[in-house]
Amino acid sequence: MVGTAQDSNESRRLPSASGSSVYDVPYAIFFERHYTGWVRNFSPDLERYLSRCHGGPGSLLDLCCGSGETLDVFLRAGWTLVGVDLSAAMLARARAKLAPALRSGRLRLVQSDAVQLALGDPVDAVVSLDGALNHLLTMEQLLIAFERVGAALRPGGRFVFDLFEAPHFRHWNRVSVADEDDMIMVKRGAWDETTGAGTRRISGAFRDGAGWRRVAQDLTARHFDVHQVEAQLRRAGLRRVAPGVTMPPCPCGSSESGECRTLFEAVRDPTLD
Repeated sequence: MVGTAQDSNESRRLPSASGSSVYDVPYAIFFERHYTGWVRNFSPDLERYLSRCHGGPGSLLDLCCGSGETLDVFLRAGWTLVGVDLSAAMLARARAKLAPALRSGRLRLVQSDAVQLALGDPVDAVVSLDGALNHLLTMEQLLIAFERVGAALRPGGRFVFDLFEAPHFRHWNRVSVADEDDMIMVKRGAWDETTGAGTRRISGAFRDGAGWRRVAQDLTARHFDVHQVEAQLRRAGLRRVAPGVTMPPCPCGSSESGECRTLFEAVRDPTLD
């Protein structure tokens, strides 16, 4: 069962890695409505690919599952799932949407930090989508998250995740305004190219039923270089392989050339057992 765990290495126990990026109730509603399109587009192809790898539906952990868009797709295909997220508000959205699967026992939802994840029964695959792991702010936190994933996977199990690249974050330095019939939202922030880290504030209001909801959400993120990511995967006993599935284009709106995100696939090294 997933839950908060004691770190097996006491000297590396870390506090929650998410900081201000834990989504509150208004932003969780807004995010589900406006920012889940990429995940919805990608998840069916990802499910078909992992089913081919496994020889049919198996068991899967969705790390940083959000409002459950990917969980929904895999449930419909017959998988048994665990969804983990630190945001109680996002888990509430998933719980409302996927209540029948929770009642049947095919789905468990757990509130947990990625660096404190512990899974009792190993799974066939792990996914973490839409740059969720960019909210980890140190290389050590990324390594520990990868170690948690490795511990959750069966030998030979696959880990598929994407991370945002620098072009995605550079537009955080700009102010943007969305003024539409059902919302007005302002995005402003600061991205430090030297440290590869930044913050962003999304504030405004959106229509919710007969009234309006106020949004004031702070985000923090870090860019991880591809070579750094690959090195941490190796340290965690995960071998990077060429992705067997193609992701859709990034909808972030960056005007810079270059890819806005990188898709990674890794396999748990069976020689560890």
